[in-house]
Amino acid sequence: FWYRIFLVKILGPRFLFRPFKNLFFLVGLCLVGNHLFCEDGISLWKNEIKPLLENNCWKCHGADKVRAGLILTTREGVLKGGEVGPAVDLENPSASLMLQMVSYKDEDHQMPPIGKLPQNKIDALENWIQVGLPFPKEDEIEPKNAHSYARTTEVNEVTKSHWAFKKPVADTIPNLPKHANPIDRFIHAQLSVNKLPYNPQAEDHTLIRRMYYDLIGLPPTPDEVEIYVSDKRPDKFNRLVDQLLRSPHYGEKWGRHWLDLVRYAETNGYERDGDKPQAWRYRDYVINSFNQNKP
Repeated sequence: FWYRIFLVKILGPRFLFRPFKNLFFLVGLCLVGNHLFCEDGISLWKNEIKPLLENNCWKCHGADKVRAGLILTTREGVLKGGEVGPAVDLENPSASLMLQMVSYKDEDHQMPPIGKLPQNKIDALENWIQVGLPFPKEDEIEPKNAHSYARTTEVNEVTKSHWAFKKPVADTIPNLPKHANPIDRFIHAQLSVNKLPYNPQAEDHTLIRRMYYDLIGLPPTPDEVEIYVSDKRPDKFNRLVDQLLRSPHYGEKWGRHWLDLVRYAETNGYERDGDKPQAWRYRDYVINSFNQNKP
């Protein structure tokens, strides 16, 4: 695309309607003038683009680390893009996703995150795309892991090897009848293999505090402790677990782990403190999902 624009600018619009007559010119241009034709693009790469990418992009989108599936250390990686699409648009350079991000036009998609690039650097990137994305082969750095090119949204042989894509298989519970809880049986079996002693049964005062903190994140009241300690039923521990799992505080406590994992927040922080007026809906959805035991 870019070379057609170049030729039309040099030869005029008649170039488009005189293909055979200009064939010899094209051959000569390729054989004689190729070095001159590419010189500006290569110079732009070495003096402007490569240092810019090295200092601002390759740390997170390079051979060692690949965020959002985007690799910027090879021409193929730039063209392929990441999870949100190709980084550049050679047919419409100004619409390239890379330029939109470095221009800080969208507060949710701004790169590099440490601060906006100077305008002359942004202009250099746009010029780089306009001249066809010159990227010398000797400067390309292939990702160390073959699966680095795989987008995290794709299901392929690499992602299918993850445990999340494998069917659960029931394990054999160790035959240790003195432990009623299967988890305790597994723990005791491994302790025995490693010749390690196991702790004795915790007292009721300790158990109820552990269960309250683990399941709902709040301490029991003195009355609740007294009721549990004085309860003589053999299944009182299981009853306590069921009681706490029915508490709305259970979803609030355990939903936080999931919300932390997805980096939930109702603001962007002090740097870009934009409103997120509907964010609470997702928060409540996660909490309610835990309380409803949704798979």
